[in-house]
Amino acid sequence: MEKFIEFIEAYDLIGKARKIHIALSGGADSMALLDLFITYQKTYPIEIDAIHVHHGLRNASDLEAAHVMAHCERLEIPCRTFYVDVLASAACGKSIEEAARDLRYEIFDRVIKEEGGLVALAHHQDDQAETVLMHLFRGSALKGLGGMQPKRGAYIRPLLDVTKEEIMTYCRLRSIPFVVDESNFETKYTRNKLRLQIMPMLTEQIQPRLSEHICATASLIREDDRYLEDLATKAFEKAVIYQSKDKIMWQRGVLCQLDSVLLRRVLRQGIANLKGGLRNVSKLHTEKMIALIISEKTGKAIDLPMNRRLGCDYDVVTLDVDNHEEILKKQPIEIDLIGMRLYETYQYGDFYMRIIPCEKQKEFSKKSCTKWFDYDKIRGNLRIRTRENG
Repeated sequence: MEKFIEFIEAYDLIGKARKIHIALSGGADSMALLDLFITYQKTYPIEIDAIHVHHGLRNASDLEAAHVMAHCERLEIPCRTFYVDVLASAACGKSIEEAARDLRYEIFDRVIKEEGGLVALAHHQDDQAETVLMHLFRGSALKGLGGMQPKRGAYIRPLLDVTKEEIMTYCRLRSIPFVVDESNFETKYTRNKLRLQIMPMLTEQIQPRLSEHICATASLIREDDRYLEDLATKAFEKAVIYQSKDKIMWQRGVLCQLDSVLLRRVLRQGIANLKGGLRNVSKLHTEKMIALIISEKTGKAIDLPMNRRLGCDYDVVTLDVDNHEEILKKQPIEIDLIGMRLYETYQYGDFYMRIIPCEKQKEFSKKSCTKWFDYDKIRGNLRIRTRENG
């Protein structure tokens, strides 16, 4: 409990907030978090309630929801269950994990908007270490290598300094009941493989305090990233001429004076402010934008994911939401399959694509918006175009 309180105070997680919504899945982590906040409430003036999101993905989902509700009733803690359709969301180009996460946060965001307060998430130190390694494997920049933040807006993570082992010990000593998600033990998922196979091997053979050291490094990276982001924000404000939800215009000369480290961040801040955010925006996109800006070319433009476009004139750089439908009618889309990773979702204009290993006898989805292609029969790049004569 002392470690829990010290972490809250060190990062000022609660501040002046008086209402805490606990994201309660029913697993050991979130059930321990609820118990800790019940004890915390006896000393500090806060209100707590629980939010359970029912994903409907497994046969056990109903039992887990019932378990959570019954536990909260015994403790006299208000609890609500929200039902979401993960499969319908995933049908539009997202992975199951990504769709489930997005839907959860939509629920949390709505609760925050309507009721105020903070949402407490039960991510712990081992989760943080896994997140940092996953981002490292994907070639992430500093923000990704910094892992999850203890506090981001109205979201707090009070257990980031607590190990999974400590949580399990706490649950055992406090006789806290919890459910076990069997899908967490399926190594077909990359994160599970990292958690169940790779990290135990590294901990046993390389560094016994692996998670602790990774998280300490991530903390330092977050500090550096925050400093650079502040510098980029000042550079953004100095260069900007016009800004709306659909368009941003900068002075080209001011951008050209920036070091590439700051220019990259300024551009990503701009993209993040437009509809679609940074989804599917890669380092390649950013480097192409930088190359165009510092060149002497005028009247040129670069198409970006989610229907955005960056264009350069003599003195002005414009980033805006573009009518990409007209572009699709004129220009075919070339897709480099070799550069794609398994299970990752890629967007090309209005199309989403994933490479998924499947058994030959698998029965594929017959949804009209989803098409399946045999990877082994494709030679070279995949080309998407509109109908042509002949």
